[in-house]
Amino acid sequence: MAAQKKSTDKASTAKKPGSANKPSAKKAGAKKSSAKKSLAAAAEAELAAAKATIKKLRATVARLEKSVDKAEKKASDLKADLKKRQAAATTSGKSAAKRAKDSGLAQVKKARKAVEDAVDDVIDAVIPDSTPEPAPATAPAPAAKAPAAKAPAAKAPAAKAPAAKAPAAKASATEPTVAQLRAAAKQKGVAGYSRMRKDQLIAALA
Repeated sequence: MAAQKKSTDKASTAKKPGSANKPSAKKAGAKKSSAKKSLAAAAEAELAAAKATIKKLRATVARLEKSVDKAEKKASDLKADLKKRQAAATTSGKSAAKRAKDSGLAQVKKARKAVEDAVDDVIDAVIPDSTPEPAPATAPAPAAKAPAAKAPAAKAPAAKAPAAKAPAAKASATEPTVAQLRAAAKQKGVAGYSRMRKDQLIAALA
């Protein structure tokens, strides 16, 4: 009996350390679960923060895309306006060049005309009219044939022959002189009139 009691006491004392470890194991499990919960909460918080950051980034990207679209549209408008301005400048430049060319040609023509007129005036003043005027028919010419009037009556019509030339004499007397033709040509603006002959002046004035 004494031996059995001792063995029972030893067994009970041997079991006591195991029972003492049970509370520490529970505490360790509680700590592990608490750590897991803390990690899960931290992960969820980080996930929520990441989602919020992504949302902000998406909003920023959307704003940037709108800004880019506006900038591209503005650039396109500026290019179109630049093309219009370039086309207008080219047209205006061509028109200005044409006007300048026409004005220059008109001034050159005017200056050339003034020089020609001045030369013609000098020629008229220095060089007299060298074109011989046709000698007008004189009326006394038939008087030189007065002796023919004493011929027989059959030759009487021959004495009247010079009378037929009287219209030609009047026509030559009414023809304008070279000086008159040059004056008319000068008034009409004929270039080089001072170097023209009478027939040329008549043709130019016709």
